Amino acid sequence: MRCLFIMDDHPLSRDVRGGTPVVMLSHFELLEHWGAELHLLLLRQAGRSLGFDEHVRAERKDWNAIRSRCASDQLLELRSRALPGGPVAGTKRFVSAVRDPYSQFAIAEDESNADAVARVVESIEPDLVWTENLTPATVARRATNGVPMVYGHHDWIWRILQLNRVPWMRGPRGPVNGRLLRRAEELLVREVSGCASPSASEAAELACLNNHVAYLPATYPEPTEALPASVPSPPRIVHVGGMTTLASRVGLERFLEVVWPRLRTASDPLPELLVLGTMDGAGEPLQARLAAVGATCTGFVRDLDSLLRPYDVHVIPWEHPTGARTRLPLALRHGQVVVSTRAAVEGSTELVDGVNCVLVDSLEEMAPAIGLLLRDDARRREIGRSARDTFVAHFTREGVQPRFDAFMNGLARASSSGG
Repeated sequence: MRCLFIMDDHPLSRDVRGGTPVVMLSHFELLEHWGAELHLLLLRQAGRSLGFDEHVRAERKDWNAIRSRCASDQLLELRSRALPGGPVAGTKRFVSAVRDPYSQFAIAEDESNADAVARVVESIEPDLVWTENLTPATVARRATNGVPMVYGHHDWIWRILQLNRVPWMRGPRGPVNGRLLRRAEELLVREVSGCASPSASEAAELACLNNHVAYLPATYPEPTEALPASVPSPPRIVHVGGMTTLASRVGLERFLEVVWPRLRTASDPLPELLVLGTMDGAGEPLQARLAAVGATCTGFVRDLDSLLRPYDVHVIPWEHPTGARTRLPLALRHGQVVVSTRAAVEGSTELVDGVNCVLVDSLEEMAPAIGLLLRDDARRREIGRSARDTFVAHFTREGVQPRFDAFMNGLARASSSGG
C-alpha cells in the first residue's frame, strides 16, 4: 500500500522537545512495519517552524535515516491568512462559523493550500492518506480526491484551549466559541475514514463519531538491560515534561503548591526533586518556587535514558483527563514508580493502581502515597518491575503492532466494501 504521511514540520524523533513528535514517529513506524510504502509530506506554516529545520541542522544523521525509510519526502509552505480583528470582524467570523464549521480554520480553508496538497496527492497517487494533528487533517480533507484518510488525533483542541483560557475562549462568547470549535473538530472525525489516538479515553470518544478508531499509545524501543536488583538510596522524586506544555507546567505548579508542603510531614528528610525538561515557558513565580525547594532543573535533555533511574518516584500531578502522557512509557520502561492522579492517566488503561503504579483521586492524597513509597524499598522495586513488564507488553512497537494491523485491515475491508 502506498501511503502519503502528512504532518506539521515537527522533527520525526523521540529525542526532541514535546510529546507530539513521539506519537508521530510511533505511527510512522507502525505503518512501515505493516508494509506501507511511505511518502512523507511536511507542512510548514509561514513564520512558524515547529522544530524541523533546527533538528535537521543539529541531527543531520537522524534525518537522513528517516529519509532513507521513505519513498519520497517534501516540505510544503502553507499560505497564512490571518483572521480579521475587531468587534465587527469578530461577529462576521462567528456568523461564518455557525454556517460553516470549517471556516474557523483559515489556513485549512485557503484554497491555495488545499490545491497544493491536492497536487502532491495527484503526483503520488496514494492508496491511503495518513494525517497527523488538526491542521494537516483539515488541509488534507479537501485534497484527498476520494482517497481514504486517517486522522491521527492527538488532542481535542477545543478542550485544551478552554483549559489554557485563551482570550477568545473567555468572556460571554467564550463558551459559544468553544462549542463551535468542538463542532468543527467532531465533524472532521465523522468525515474521515478512520482515526488513531494515543489516549484510550479519547479513542472511546472518537468511536462515538467514527466506526474505525484505534488506540495507539506512544511507543519506545524495548530496553536492552535488565532492571537492577538493588534499589538506589535515597530515592528521588522525578517530574518529566517541558514547561511549554500546559499539562507539565500547570501540573508542576500544582505539585509545588499542594503536594510538596504536605511531604514535609510525610517524609523526613525531604527527597531530591529532579525536574527534566525545558524551562521555556516557566514564569518567574514557578522558577522561584523550584529554587526555594532546591529542585534540580536540568532543562531539555536529549537522552533521558541517562537520567531516569529505576525505582525512583515519578510524579504526574496533572488534574484533567486530556490527551495522552507521552513520556509516561519512558517512566515504565525504566522501572520507575509512577504516582499520578487518575485523571491524568485516564487515557492509559494499562495502568493498574497498586500493581504497576500508584493512582490517587486528588493531589491532597499524593503526598502520603509518596511518603509510604519513599520508606518502602521493597514496594518500589515490586511496582517498578511490574511497570517494566507493562511497558514491554503495551508500549513497544512490537506490542502495539497486532492492534495496528487489525485496524488497518479493517479499514481496507471497509474501503473495498464502500463502508
